[in-house]
Amino acid sequence: MVLNNEKYFVYDLFPFRSHSLDCTLLIRNSLILSDIECPDVYVEQAQNPWGTCTNPDGSPATGLIYQTTCSFECLTGHERVGSENITCQLSGEWSPDPPECERKNFFAQSTTSRANSCFH
Repeated sequence: MVLNNEKYFVYDLFPFRSHSLDCTLLIRNSLILSDIECPDVYVEQAQNPWGTCTNPDGSPATGLIYQTTCSFECLTGHERVGSENITCQLSGEWSPDPPECERKNFFAQSTTSRANSCFH
């Protein structure tokens, strides 16, 4: 659909109604997908805590709208728990849930390797 010279994707909530309805009724009873927004996401200890977000066509996202995908990489010394990519759904929620970046436990790893290399 084109409205004010802008293209919109329209999800028709009432597919079985008469096609003779005017455009105003169509807009009022339909959902403009570009109006669906997901909440801001912030992942602590990520290289970019707000995520690197793209539109479905791969261009940089300017908003967190339906089908926007955000990816997250953790800082050195941290590992991601959860999915690297999340996508804004029709419900206005992210799926899967945003990941977390947890600090790696280097001490436990180094203690084990030292214990295996001790000589008496």
